[in-house]
Amino acid sequence: MLLIVKTPFNGQEEIMDMRVIHYFLAAAREGNITKAAKRLHMTQPTLSRQLAELESELGARLFERSSRRITLTSEGILFRRRAEEMEELLAKTKEEISSGEELAGTVAVGGGELLVTSVFVSLIRKFQKEHPHVFFDYQTGVTDRVTERMDMGLIDAAVLVRPFDSVKYDSVPIGPDARWGVIMRADDPLAEKESIRKEDLLGKTVILPGRLELNAEIANWLGSVRKTITSPIKWDLGGSRVILAEDPGCYVITTEGAAALFDERRLSFLLLEPKRKIETVIAWKKDQPFGRAAEAFIRFLQKEAAEKGL
Repeated sequence: MLLIVKTPFNGQEEIMDMRVIHYFLAAAREGNITKAAKRLHMTQPTLSRQLAELESELGARLFERSSRRITLTSEGILFRRRAEEMEELLAKTKEEISSGEELAGTVAVGGGELLVTSVFVSLIRKFQKEHPHVFFDYQTGVTDRVTERMDMGLIDAAVLVRPFDSVKYDSVPIGPDARWGVIMRADDPLAEKESIRKEDLLGKTVILPGRLELNAEIANWLGSVRKTITSPIKWDLGGSRVILAEDPGCYVITTEGAAALFDERRLSFLLLEPKRKIETVIAWKKDQPFGRAAEAFIRFLQKEAAEKGL
C-alpha cells in the first residue's frame, strides 16, 4: 500500500510504501538486521537495501550500525513514532472499512484521570449492551495530547477539559464538573483544616498542574503567594501526581478525579477556597470521517445528552 505522507525532516510530501515502513519498524524493534529479516521472511541483504533506500528517500540517517546491533538515531526515533502512528491508523481504518452489516469494531476514546471518567465509562458500557460486538480502546492523556491524537484520527472521541479549540471539535457536556483541591499527607498540620486558602501555602513546596492553561488558572488563584512557593516539578496526570504528596511538606494541587485514587488513611484532600472547578465535555473532531461503530457511538452520546437536557 502506498501512502502520501509529510516527512518530519523536510516537511515535503512523499509517496511511501507501507511495506517499507513495516520493514523499518521490524528492524527498530529487533535491533538487529538479521533477526528482523528472519522475522519478515526475507534475506538480510534485501532488508538492508530497503532500509538504505528509505534513508535516502527521507534524506536522513535513521540507524547507527555496528557489527551486532543497530540503534536508532534521533531522526530514527522521531520517524519510529510517526511510523507507529501510521501503522496504528492503517489498522484502525482497515477494521472500520471491513466490518460487516452487524455493528462491530473498535472505538478509540481517551481522557485524563478525571471525576467524570466513571460517567464516561458508564456510557460506554450502556452502548456496549446495545452493540456487544463494539469494543473500546481507552487511551489516557491530558487534553493537549488527546486532541493531537484526535487530529490524527487515532482517537474518535474523548473527555476534554476546557479550554480547548471549540472551533475544531463538536462536543456534549458531561458532568459533574470537578473541583480543585490540595492533596497532602494525612498527618500534615494543614490536613486539620476544612479547606485550603492560598495563604496556607505561603512558602510551601507545591506541585502544580503540567498543562499550561490549568497551571495559569492555579497561578491566578495563588496570586502573590505564587512567588513564595517552591514548585520543583510539573506533572500532567493528576492520579500519578498524587504519589508526590507522600513526601512530608509537599502539597499537590489537583482535582477530585485524582483524589479518588489515593488511600485516605495516608493522604488527605481538601478543596481550594474560594472554590474553583474544571469544566469537562465529550468531544470529537468536526467534519471527520468516522467508522460505523464510532459514528454510532457519537450519535448515542448526542442522544444521551439531549435526553438529559444537557
